[in-house]
Amino acid sequence: MDSRNDSKEGSNPSLLHSSSQSTAPRAPEALQQIFNTALVRTQPSLSAEEISRELMKSVASPAFRAILGAVHRLSVDEGIDERVAAEQVIATFRKVDRLWGDYLTREGMEAVLRLKS
Repeated sequence: MDSRNDSKEGSNPSLLHSSSQSTAPRAPEALQQIFNTALVRTQPSLSAEEISRELMKSVASPAFRAILGAVHRLSVDEGIDERVAAEQVIATFRKVDRLWGDYLTREGMEAVLRLKS
């Protein structure tokens, strides 16, 4: 665990354990809010310097140049503005990425359910 998270509320298991014994069970909605907050608070985060360094490295890469080439080609082929072409490329990539993520999640859930059977 990252030391930056050590001082955050709920990151110390002994504190969590002792507080859960001294309080009545929480409503599911309250537990969901606590869980969601903890999920967000414990996300690894990059410093501004690290983000800048990663962005510079990414936009200088051959892969990014290939993306820009695809945007330009779509613009020319479809007779549309390069901004519109860029938005279409990004939207399509995000959709495909999300769908693959959903598919793999579903496959994983089905595999777990088969193990339980």
